[in-house]
Amino acid sequence: MNTKIAVITGATGGIGRIVCKYLIDKGYIVYAAYRSTRKRDKLRNCIAQMKGAENLNLLPADLKSFTSVREFCSKIVESIRGNKIDILINNAGIIAPLYEITEDGYESSMQVNYLSARLITETLLPHI
Repeated sequence: MNTKIAVITGATGGIGRIVCKYLIDKGYIVYAAYRSTRKRDKLRNCIAQMKGAENLNLLPADLKSFTSVREFCSKIVESIRGNKIDILINNAGIIAPLYEITEDGYESSMQVNYLSARLITETLLPHI
């Protein structure tokens, strides 16, 4: 496979959407994390008419859940079939309006902004 591979979290937000469009335009196969199906559909529609739109792979990932993060990474590793990831962009982030503890026992901002980003990086690092 000569095509480059990119992984991005927070792909459905403003910056993430622009980065996805850029990477698709440059010929990358993009694995894009989404949490909201409404925003997922908006991203898909935004890219649908672009050359290379078939290279957009939308995968669910809730960074408030380590289980979801592990499933996201597992699907990517399975899909790339031994090829290497060229770019990893940990773009997802939140500023939680209220103090919230995740199912994993961490404050939600800490888990999304740091712990899940670290888990993604450590899990995918052997494939980069």
